[in-house]
Amino acid sequence: ALYDLGDKKFDIEDLKRRNVPCWLGVDLSSNIDLSFIVAIWRRENGSYVMWAWPFCPEDNLSEREERSQAPYRQWAKNFITATPGPTIDFRVIEKRIRELHKEHDVQEVVFDPHMAKEMQNNLMEDGLPIVNVNPTRSAILMPGIMELERALIAKDIRHGGHPVLRFCFLNAEVKRNQLGHPHRWVKPKRWLSIDGAVAASMAMLRA
Repeated sequence: ALYDLGDKKFDIEDLKRRNVPCWLGVDLSSNIDLSFIVAIWRRENGSYVMWAWPFCPEDNLSEREERSQAPYRQWAKNFITATPGPTIDFRVIEKRIRELHKEHDVQEVVFDPHMAKEMQNNLMEDGLPIVNVNPTRSAILMPGIMELERALIAKDIRHGGHPVLRFCFLNAEVKRNQLGHPHRWVKPKRWLSIDGAVAASMAMLRA
């Protein structure tokens, strides 16, 4: 598919054909927050491509829309996988990770270990390369956030204007240390998801 939602278009099939190295960042949640898989491909010229697969429970799409003023029901037609029921079905996420691993040159699947133990065990049994990154530990995401910030400012990353990922970045507040370096993301309000920004930073950290 050719994603062209802005000036950062890319062809995901071309990335697959050329076997471009890929890192997956996975941030899981059950009901209030979104769950995210964010892929970052690192190209030979040092630039990046980023795309995302968000997941949420089908039962609270309307509540999410009301509380966040974001078009969740519209997004669920094209950009969000809404799994049946009041919580996210992790089996759907695991299946998508397996598909991406089969289709792309996935170097690592990078997890926030919170809520991920069963899924990680399932994937490791089949030989997928699993890495843990705890984004709540102070400064652990700093290199990933800094490189993401640099790549965005330098226009070295193509992202297709993914609307849900953009929503997460707009919501995210970055905390900086005394030297002015960004070291973690903070959510301003309960229903304003930042999970896509966290997952993207995890993938970028390893990429």
